[in-house]
Amino acid sequence: MPLNLQLFDPSALKDDASLAAAFTELAQWVAPATVDQTMHAILQRPHLAEFVISGADEKTFVRLKEWATKEFPLQPTRFISSTSQKLLAQFSSTLLSIKFGSYAPSTLQKYHEEVIITTPLLEVLSDYGSASSSPLTEVLAFQKLRLSIPTSGAAAKSMGAELLMKLRKILLYYMDVIRRPDLTRNFRETYLTSVEEIEAEIDSAIQIGPPQKTHLKLEDASIFGQWPVLISTRGEKHLRKAHRRDGKICQIFAKKIRFLSYLAVSI
Repeated sequence: MPLNLQLFDPSALKDDASLAAAFTELAQWVAPATVDQTMHAILQRPHLAEFVISGADEKTFVRLKEWATKEFPLQPTRFISSTSQKLLAQFSSTLLSIKFGSYAPSTLQKYHEEVIITTPLLEVLSDYGSASSSPLTEVLAFQKLRLSIPTSGAAAKSMGAELLMKLRKILLYYMDVIRRPDLTRNFRETYLTSVEEIEAEIDSAIQIGPPQKTHLKLEDASIFGQWPVLISTRGEKHLRKAHRRDGKICQIFAKKIRFLSYLAVSI
Protein backbone atom coordinates (compact mmCIF):
# COMPACT_ATOMS: atom_id res chain seq x y z
CA MET A 1 0.00 0.00 0.00
CA PRO A 2 1.62 3.33 -1.11
CA LEU A 3 1.80 6.60 0.78
CA ASN A 4 -1.66 8.10 1.31
CA LEU A 5 -1.44 11.32 -0.71
CA GLN A 6 -4.72 12.54 0.73
CA LEU A 7 -2.69 13.55 3.79
CA PHE A 8 -1.21 16.26 1.56
CA ASP A 9 -4.53 17.54 0.21
CA PRO A 10 -4.81 21.31 0.81
CA SER A 11 -8.01 20.68 2.76
CA ALA A 12 -6.12 18.32 5.08
CA LEU A 13 -3.24 20.75 5.73
CA LYS A 14 -5.28 23.20 7.77
CA ASP A 15 -2.81 23.84 10.58
CA ASP A 16 0.65 23.01 11.91
CA ALA A 17 -0.64 19.84 13.59
CA SER A 18 -2.01 18.36 10.36
CA LEU A 19 1.16 19.38 8.53
CA ALA A 20 3.29 17.63 11.16
CA ALA A 21 1.10 14.52 10.93
CA ALA A 22 1.53 14.39 7.14
CA PHE A 23 5.32 14.63 7.37
CA THR A 24 5.42 12.06 10.17
CA GLU A 25 3.55 9.62 7.93
CA LEU A 26 5.88 10.47 5.07
CA ALA A 27 8.94 9.66 7.18
CA GLN A 28 7.70 6.10 7.66
CA TRP A 29 7.63 5.60 3.89
CA VAL A 30 11.10 7.01 3.27
CA ALA A 31 12.76 3.67 3.94
CA PRO A 32 15.02 1.62 1.62
CA ALA A 33 12.23 -0.77 0.65
CA THR A 34 9.59 1.87 -0.10
CA VAL A 35 11.29 5.19 -0.90
CA ASP A 36 11.34 4.73 -4.69
CA GLN A 37 7.63 3.86 -4.71
CA THR A 38 6.95 6.82 -2.42
CA MET A 39 8.78 9.32 -4.63
CA HIS A 40 7.05 7.92 -7.71
CA ALA A 41 3.69 8.55 -6.03
CA ILE A 42 4.72 12.04 -4.92
CA LEU A 43 5.62 12.94 -8.50
CA GLN A 44 1.99 12.44 -9.53
CA ARG A 45 1.18 15.81 -7.97
CA PRO A 46 2.74 19.00 -9.34
CA HIS A 47 5.33 20.55 -6.99
CA LEU A 48 4.66 18.08 -4.16
CA ALA A 49 8.24 16.74 -4.38
CA GLU A 50 9.67 20.23 -3.80
CA PHE A 51 7.25 20.82 -0.92
CA VAL A 52 8.18 17.49 0.69
CA ILE A 53 11.94 18.02 0.40
CA SER A 54 11.77 21.58 1.71
CA GLY A 55 9.48 20.73 4.64
CA ALA A 56 10.62 17.28 5.79
CA ASP A 57 12.65 16.86 8.97
CA GLU A 58 16.41 16.54 8.71
CA LYS A 59 16.44 12.75 9.17
CA THR A 60 13.95 12.25 6.34
CA PHE A 61 15.89 14.61 4.07
CA VAL A 62 19.13 12.72 4.72
CA ARG A 63 17.40 9.46 3.79
CA LEU A 64 16.10 11.03 0.58
CA LYS A 65 19.58 12.18 -0.39
CA GLU A 66 21.01 8.76 0.38
CA TRP A 67 18.36 7.20 -1.84
CA ALA A 68 19.01 9.74 -4.61
CA THR A 69 22.73 8.95 -4.46
CA LYS A 70 22.53 5.17 -4.21
CA GLU A 71 19.63 4.50 -6.57
CA PHE A 72 20.50 6.98 -9.31
CA PRO A 73 20.83 4.84 -12.47
CA LEU A 74 24.25 4.91 -14.08
CA GLN A 75 23.07 3.12 -17.23
CA PRO A 76 21.30 5.27 -19.87
CA THR A 77 18.58 2.68 -20.54
CA ARG A 78 17.60 2.61 -16.85
CA PHE A 79 17.84 6.36 -16.35
CA ILE A 80 15.56 7.40 -19.23
CA SER A 81 12.38 6.10 -17.56
CA SER A 82 13.50 6.36 -13.93
CA THR A 83 12.13 8.34 -11.00
CA SER A 84 15.51 10.10 -10.84
CA GLN A 85 15.09 11.41 -14.38
CA LYS A 86 11.61 12.75 -13.61
CA LEU A 87 12.82 14.46 -10.42
CA LEU A 88 15.78 15.99 -12.23
CA ALA A 89 13.62 17.41 -15.01
CA GLN A 90 11.03 18.78 -12.58
CA PHE A 91 13.52 20.35 -10.16
CA SER A 92 15.47 21.91 -13.01
CA SER A 93 12.38 23.69 -14.37
CA THR A 94 11.06 24.65 -10.93
CA LEU A 95 14.28 26.23 -9.67
CA LEU A 96 14.78 28.15 -12.90
CA SER A 97 11.37 29.80 -12.44
CA ILE A 98 11.96 30.97 -8.85
CA LYS A 99 12.85 34.58 -8.10
CA PHE A 100 15.77 34.30 -5.70
CA GLY A 101 16.65 37.96 -5.54
CA SER A 102 20.28 38.69 -4.67
CA TYR A 103 20.87 35.14 -3.42
CA ALA A 104 20.22 33.29 -6.68
CA PRO A 105 22.57 30.34 -7.32
CA SER A 106 24.73 31.21 -10.31
CA THR A 107 24.74 27.71 -11.81
CA LEU A 108 21.00 27.08 -12.26
CA GLN A 109 20.80 28.25 -15.90
CA LYS A 110 23.90 26.26 -16.86
CA TYR A 111 22.68 23.12 -15.10
CA HIS A 112 19.22 23.46 -16.64
CA GLU A 113 20.71 23.56 -20.14
CA GLU A 114 22.84 20.51 -19.37
CA VAL A 115 19.83 18.56 -18.12
CA ILE A 116 17.80 19.46 -21.22
CA ILE A 117 20.60 18.54 -23.62
CA THR A 118 21.94 15.44 -21.87
CA THR A 119 18.73 13.41 -21.53
CA PRO A 120 18.10 12.91 -25.28
CA LEU A 121 21.82 12.44 -25.80
CA LEU A 122 21.76 9.52 -23.37
CA GLU A 123 19.08 7.87 -25.50
CA VAL A 124 21.42 8.05 -28.49
CA LEU A 125 24.33 6.65 -26.49
CA SER A 126 22.19 3.79 -25.15
CA ASP A 127 21.35 2.74 -28.73
CA TYR A 128 24.89 3.13 -30.05
CA GLY A 129 25.64 0.60 -32.72
CA SER A 130 22.03 -0.19 -33.57
CA ALA A 131 20.77 0.24 -37.11
CA SER A 132 18.18 2.81 -36.00
CA SER A 133 20.46 5.18 -34.13
CA SER A 134 23.75 6.99 -34.53
CA PRO A 135 25.58 9.60 -32.42
CA LEU A 136 25.72 11.72 -35.56
CA THR A 137 22.02 12.55 -35.06
CA GLU A 138 22.95 14.60 -31.99
CA VAL A 139 26.05 16.39 -33.23
CA LEU A 140 24.88 19.74 -31.85
CA ALA A 141 24.31 18.25 -28.41
CA PHE A 142 27.84 16.85 -28.34
CA GLN A 143 29.19 20.24 -29.37
CA LYS A 144 27.23 22.13 -26.71
CA LEU A 145 28.57 19.81 -24.02
CA ARG A 146 32.06 20.00 -25.54
CA LEU A 147 32.19 16.27 -26.10
CA SER A 148 33.76 14.25 -28.89
CA ILE A 149 31.49 11.84 -30.74
CA PRO A 150 32.32 8.30 -29.51
CA THR A 151 33.82 5.98 -32.10
CA SER A 152 32.97 2.68 -30.42
CA GLY A 153 30.36 1.04 -28.22
CA ALA A 154 32.79 1.01 -25.29
CA ALA A 155 33.44 4.73 -25.66
CA ALA A 156 29.71 5.44 -25.82
CA LYS A 157 29.11 3.39 -22.67
CA SER A 158 31.89 5.18 -20.80
CA MET A 159 30.59 8.60 -21.89
CA GLY A 160 27.06 7.68 -20.79
CA ALA A 161 28.29 6.72 -17.31
CA GLU A 162 30.22 9.98 -16.97
CA LEU A 163 27.23 12.06 -18.04
CA LEU A 164 24.97 10.25 -15.58
CA MET A 165 27.38 10.81 -12.70
CA LYS A 166 27.28 14.51 -13.53
CA LEU A 167 23.47 14.48 -13.63
CA ARG A 168 23.43 12.76 -10.24
CA LYS A 169 25.60 15.53 -8.84
CA ILE A 170 23.19 18.11 -10.26
CA LEU A 171 20.19 16.35 -8.71
CA LEU A 172 21.82 16.35 -5.27
CA TYR A 173 22.68 20.02 -5.73
CA TYR A 174 19.05 20.79 -6.61
CA MET A 175 17.89 19.02 -3.45
CA ASP A 176 20.21 21.17 -1.35
CA VAL A 177 18.92 24.34 -2.99
CA ILE A 178 15.29 23.31 -2.44
CA ARG A 179 16.18 22.72 1.20
CA ARG A 180 17.11 26.38 1.74
CA PRO A 181 15.04 27.75 4.68
CA ASP A 182 14.21 30.96 2.82
CA LEU A 183 12.41 28.91 0.13
CA THR A 184 10.25 26.72 2.39
CA ARG A 185 7.25 29.03 2.35
CA ASN A 186 7.60 29.53 -1.40
CA PHE A 187 7.42 25.79 -2.14
CA ARG A 188 4.52 25.29 0.24
CA GLU A 189 2.47 28.06 -1.35
CA THR A 190 3.38 26.91 -4.87
CA TYR A 191 2.24 23.36 -4.14
CA LEU A 192 -1.02 24.35 -2.44
CA THR A 193 -1.83 26.85 -5.20
CA SER A 194 -1.15 24.33 -7.98
CA VAL A 195 -3.46 21.73 -6.40
CA GLU A 196 -6.20 24.32 -5.89
CA GLU A 197 -5.88 25.40 -9.53
CA ILE A 198 -6.32 21.80 -10.70
CA GLU A 199 -9.35 21.39 -8.46
CA ALA A 200 -10.78 24.62 -9.85
CA GLU A 201 -10.19 23.36 -13.38
CA ILE A 202 -12.16 20.20 -12.62
CA ASP A 203 -14.90 22.28 -10.98
CA SER A 204 -15.14 24.45 -14.08
CA ALA A 205 -15.47 21.39 -16.31
CA ILE A 206 -17.86 19.40 -14.13
CA GLN A 207 -21.26 21.04 -13.89
CA ILE A 208 -22.89 19.79 -10.69
CA GLY A 209 -26.55 18.88 -10.89
CA PRO A 210 -29.08 16.31 -9.67
CA PRO A 211 -28.25 12.60 -10.12
CA GLN A 212 -27.79 11.69 -13.81
CA LYS A 213 -27.52 15.41 -14.71
CA THR A 214 -23.88 16.14 -13.94
CA HIS A 215 -21.99 16.71 -17.17
CA LEU A 216 -18.48 17.43 -18.37
CA LYS A 217 -18.02 20.22 -20.92
CA LEU A 218 -15.74 19.09 -23.72
CA GLU A 219 -14.37 21.18 -26.58
CA ASP A 220 -12.14 18.80 -28.52
CA ALA A 221 -13.83 18.59 -31.90
CA SER A 222 -14.19 22.02 -33.49
CA ILE A 223 -16.90 20.84 -35.89
CA PHE A 224 -19.19 20.09 -32.94
CA GLY A 225 -18.18 22.85 -30.50
CA GLN A 226 -19.21 22.14 -26.90
CA TRP A 227 -21.42 19.26 -25.95
CA PRO A 228 -22.45 17.79 -22.58
CA VAL A 229 -21.46 14.33 -21.38
CA LEU A 230 -23.79 13.06 -18.67
CA ILE A 231 -21.99 11.77 -15.57
CA SER A 232 -23.82 10.30 -12.62
CA THR A 233 -23.19 11.50 -9.07
CA ARG A 234 -21.34 8.25 -8.45
CA GLY A 235 -19.21 8.82 -11.55
CA GLU A 236 -18.37 12.33 -10.44
CA LYS A 237 -17.30 11.01 -7.05
CA HIS A 238 -15.00 8.44 -8.69
CA LEU A 239 -13.51 11.11 -10.96
CA ARG A 240 -12.64 13.35 -8.02
CA LYS A 241 -11.26 10.38 -6.07
CA ALA A 242 -9.05 9.45 -9.01
CA HIS A 243 -7.72 13.01 -9.14
CA ARG A 244 -6.82 13.00 -5.46
CA ARG A 245 -5.08 9.65 -5.79
CA ASP A 246 -3.25 10.23 -9.06
CA GLY A 247 -3.61 13.34 -11.22
CA LYS A 248 -2.25 11.59 -14.32
CA ILE A 249 -4.78 8.77 -14.08
CA CYS A 250 -7.52 11.38 -13.81
CA GLN A 251 -6.26 12.98 -17.03
CA ILE A 252 -6.37 9.58 -18.74
CA PHE A 253 -9.98 9.12 -17.60
CA ALA A 254 -10.88 12.55 -18.99
CA LYS A 255 -9.29 11.72 -22.36
CA LYS A 256 -11.20 8.42 -22.52
CA ILE A 257 -14.46 10.21 -21.71
CA ARG A 258 -13.67 12.78 -24.39
CA PHE A 259 -12.87 10.09 -26.97
CA LEU A 260 -15.94 7.97 -26.23
CA SER A 261 -18.21 11.02 -26.30
CA TYR A 262 -16.77 11.98 -29.68
CA LEU A 263 -17.59 8.52 -31.03
CA ALA A 264 -21.13 8.81 -29.68
CA VAL A 265 -21.67 12.19 -31.35
CA SER A 266 -20.11 10.98 -34.61
CA ILE A 267 -22.37 7.93 -34.95
